Amino acid sequence: MPSPVESPQETHRPPEFRFVGLWVNRVAFQSEEPLGMVPGEIPPGKVPYRLGFTVGAGISDDGQRAQITLTVTVEPNQQMRPYKVEVAVTGRFETVPGTATPKDFDTFCRSNVPAILFPYVRELVHRVTSDGPYGAVRLDPVNLVNLVPEWQTVEPTGVGGSTRPSLQWPTSQE
Repeated sequence: MPSPVESPQETHRPPEFRFVGLWVNRVAFQSEEPLGMVPGEIPPGKVPYRLGFTVGAGISDDGQRAQITLTVTVEPNQQMRPYKVEVAVTGRFETVPGTATPKDFDTFCRSNVPAILFPYVRELVHRVTSDGPYGAVRLDPVNLVNLVPEWQTVEPTGVGGSTRPSLQWPTSQE
């Protein structure tokens, strides 16, 4: 009796990605004099704020490496925290060889990377404003996956990769 032939089981490995590095491009902080407040007088309670997001991406020609820059502008209620803050961070990401297609990586960069970078921005905003004369601004977690619209694909340009246009997503926590 012939032995049953086992068909080779196709093993599908899920896409894997690496967070290779992070750096701070810009931290800008400006404090202004509020009406009716004295420096050092910290109003109690939660501080409402407005956020603006800009995301820029450079993805390699082979679709396996990317640098994504997240820039966030923060404008707290000027009566409570008369600050203007802008933070820009860049993360470098890559695929684990043999696990992801360029399309998988593109989807990861669009959907997940801004959300991965945002906690670093939150920490920088808190750190820089905590030394300000009117107290710290603490940003709430934001579900960036729901805020990020579909990016437009553009033809590869420049040296080493394609680029995506920067987009603004203003949100309000007021």
